[in-house]
Amino acid sequence: MPGLADCVVIARMCNAAALPGCPQPSPSPQRDGIGEEPTAADARERAASAFAVSPSEVTVTAGATARAALPPAVSGTDEVWTVSSSQTTPGLQRSDRLFDGFTARYDAATGALLDACRG
Repeated sequence: MPGLADCVVIARMCNAAALPGCPQPSPSPQRDGIGEEPTAADARERAASAFAVSPSEVTVTAGATARAALPPAVSGTDEVWTVSSSQTTPGLQRSDRLFDGFTARYDAATGALLDACRG
């Protein structure tokens, strides 16, 4: 269907931006002004917190191949961490609705959230 792909990209980006505590992309790989580069463990912890699941139930994979799965509007990213879980997670709205898992992608250089999807 014409326009469906654009609609999905817009919805995914809006959902990612609405996640509580999600950082905005930063121009350098420094975090909190202390000069540390983000790690896959940082991405695991942040995703577990944002999606309200246990960090032990979250998997992280790294690679440039995950870049192809990102919306076209996301650019300048070479290495991506794909963080996912099959654990039940609440939605963004205050309701009783639950989703079966999530997938989120973070820029490995900056730690910035690039994309997220529940269910």
